[in-house]
Amino acid sequence: RLVLAMVNPLDAQSVQTLETRCGLTIQRVATTRAELRAAIARYLPTTGAAVPAVPRPAVRRAPGPLVLQPDVLSLSATPIPRTLHFSLLGLRDISVLAEAPAERLAVETRVAPWDDQLIKQAIQRELDRKGQVFFVHNRVQDIDNLVFKLGRLLPELKIDSVHGQMPEERIARVMEAYKRNAIQCLVSTSIIESGIDIPNANTLFVNNAHVFGLAELHQIRGRIGRFHHQAYAYFLTPGNRELSADARERLDAIQEYAHLGAGFKLAMRDLELRGAGNLLGGEQSGHIDAIGYELYTKLLTETVARLKEKSGSPETRKSGSPDPRPSGQEARGSALGLNVDAYIPDTWLETPALKFELHKNLDACKRLSDLAALAVSARDRFGALVDPVARLFMVRAIRMRCAELGVVRIDVQDRQLRLHLSGPLPAELAKASLPELVHLQLDGSVLVLFFKPKLEQDVALRILCRLLGLDLAFLGRGF
Repeated sequence: RLVLAMVNPLDAQSVQTLETRCGLTIQRVATTRAELRAAIARYLPTTGAAVPAVPRPAVRRAPGPLVLQPDVLSLSATPIPRTLHFSLLGLRDISVLAEAPAERLAVETRVAPWDDQLIKQAIQRELDRKGQVFFVHNRVQDIDNLVFKLGRLLPELKIDSVHGQMPEERIARVMEAYKRNAIQCLVSTSIIESGIDIPNANTLFVNNAHVFGLAELHQIRGRIGRFHHQAYAYFLTPGNRELSADARERLDAIQEYAHLGAGFKLAMRDLELRGAGNLLGGEQSGHIDAIGYELYTKLLTETVARLKEKSGSPETRKSGSPDPRPSGQEARGSALGLNVDAYIPDTWLETPALKFELHKNLDACKRLSDLAALAVSARDRFGALVDPVARLFMVRAIRMRCAELGVVRIDVQDRQLRLHLSGPLPAELAKASLPELVHLQLDGSVLVLFFKPKLEQDVALRILCRLLGLDLAFLGRGF
């Protein structure tokens, strides 16, 4: 059995501790994500083994046939947007550990411009209670200048620095001195963002915080507040520079989500800011605002269904028996050729996580009874359905009913409906009798209906619901 381990380069005792506690002999040690991926590619070329999701570089499966389906538990304080989106779509199970350890206090977080007096007072307060300080500065070129500047602010401060370009022996020596409290303030790059546990360090400064990612800021903040003392985090920005809108949103989020167990909410905010990325490609972030979440999910579902329908499962090809799963058209529902303003507005539901949840549950509805239960639940939780949300439910109901009747596409024109049928004319449609209906005729496989009123979105949706025999009283909107 081969054992691979990823350890923090700042902790020289990591390997020995792992071997002692787990009773293992570690044959290969990796100190970076790149080394870990290289080790997996070298030793496990065909297993398809997965690596836990991390906020940064993408992890790709090594090339070769997938001959094993390993059970993998991925742990992350802030999942990358694509990984979180997988969970919200139901493609990956997720469990949230929101309960903090006993006596743990939330880190008091503040975003502020560089201020010598603020820094001096915060460091002095930590020294007065015999604590220690982290000061993160992510530029190796001038990290010594920052050490000198802090030394002038507090001449009695015992201060040192570490970064990834130093020799390993010096890094180990400085970290050991910091653990013994021989160093009061450690100035470092983001090398400390994971794997460091110094309970006595409870004040943190991050210089130029506007250049860090949201997940990385949360990881760095996790270096403090690891004991029952109150911890303080200061995210410093240049006082003479205008921040970009994206940077300001990240800093607002890290300050807002500072309570215990806020990692998941922070990841949701990161998903909103950076986008869900490409589920079928390599991009771990990226926005889908151009087409909207509902259309994106619909296109993804249609693509997967079409590929399954085209290739068929190995079991189906082997046995020759029909696939019990719904066909591609049944899985997708019918195409509705009508421009509809159907979405969840911020004025009705502002929280992104709840929006994603409602979209996911709406897409999961397979029967009209499921849709009715979801609508009643949404009305109880969030209030009466506003027009755009009601249209979401109506469109979903229409597509479900069309799939049952064999209607593959509906074209809506000025005063005309064209229903494209996949089979014979259903009796329900042949006996259609509506006050607004002028005439109907069957043109090959297309049922054409002519109406008196102009078919604008709400008029067309209501007529379609009555034409298809849908009872949507559960929407609470006069049906």
